[in-house]
Amino acid sequence: MNIWGEYGIPGRRYLRKVWGEDDLCHIHIFEESNREEIVRHLAVRDYLRTHTAAANAYGELKTALAGAFPYDNDGYCDGKDAFVKRLEQDALAWYMEKGDF
Repeated sequence: MNIWGEYGIPGRRYLRKVWGEDDLCHIHIFEESNREEIVRHLAVRDYLRTHTAAANAYGELKTALAGAFPYDNDGYCDGKDAFVKRLEQDALAWYMEKGDF
């Protein structure tokens, strides 16, 4: 288990667990009072689970960026920044409309 601390989001605890060659688990822990970040993360998760085209596009972008920036995490993150911001907006609008939170 790798513990990364806040890793760019105040109040978050970010952990990664790797086992095997292709198995990776990202764990985000927030204090209950940090509702905005919790809802944002759940909205994106649920949106990607139910919107196959968005999930596929995000996966394809991440694969391309991983190939283009294999040793440059900043380049990888910069490359997906605009996509992720739009994805978050779409996911939050969809999530709020659903009202399941």
